[in-house]
Amino acid sequence: MRKRFLFFLLIGPVIPAFSQSDSLFFSVVFDGKPAKDGGAGLYNGKEHVGYLPSIEGSAYYGSKEWLPGSLTLHGMLYKDALLKYDLVADEVIILHSNGFTGVTLFTPRVESFTLNNKRFVQLADHTTSGLKGGIYEELLRGKLSLYVKRSKKIQQTILTNGIEKKFVDNSSHFILKEGNYYPIKNEKALTDLLSEKREEVTTWMKTSGINYKSNPEDALIKIVGFYNQISR
Repeated sequence: MRKRFLFFLLIGPVIPAFSQSDSLFFSVVFDGKPAKDGGAGLYNGKEHVGYLPSIEGSAYYGSKEWLPGSLTLHGMLYKDALLKYDLVADEVIILHSNGFTGVTLFTPRVESFTLNNKRFVQLADHTTSGLKGGIYEELLRGKLSLYVKRSKKIQQTILTNGIEKKFVDNSSHFILKEGNYYPIKNEKALTDLLSEKREEVTTWMKTSGINYKSNPEDALIKIVGFYNQISR
């Protein structure tokens, strides 16, 4: 029975037409015991073929290698998984128990996951703020919650001896305040959003030596964390 399962997984998208024993075999990969749903939600995937090795850099979050983590699909938590987060396609890939097949999960089904203790969540479209639905890293959660959308694209450069391709990083930060998401593109956008605590925040930034321009994300984490502390 296991051979038949692997054959369908390797040749294309998996369809949910498997016996109960097949479902149990797949679910045991994740938490050491059959999931309550029999692992059915995990069948909505296809084989991940990866990218050409000639492209400079990596398409994945953190590392090209499989990273330990957990994920939640439709309310079901699967622990001790080996994952990759493809930042080009905005897709989560899980390593099959055969040790070499990567299975691309259907992104809308992924509610949240962790990679090396970093938490990622699925956010819905928020048209007024420009926040596009997809996977976001949750940097802070509190009175203000801080999220970052990480992505990569393949940049091509025409050279005299051919075409050079490399992965290029991009990130966009958003703060959730009172049910609304606000894009933070610069220091002014941040201090404007924190207007009721602006004086305290700007004074603390000066005394703490916070330089927004030198490292925006690090500054955002510290400033939002400080705001949450003084707003309790």
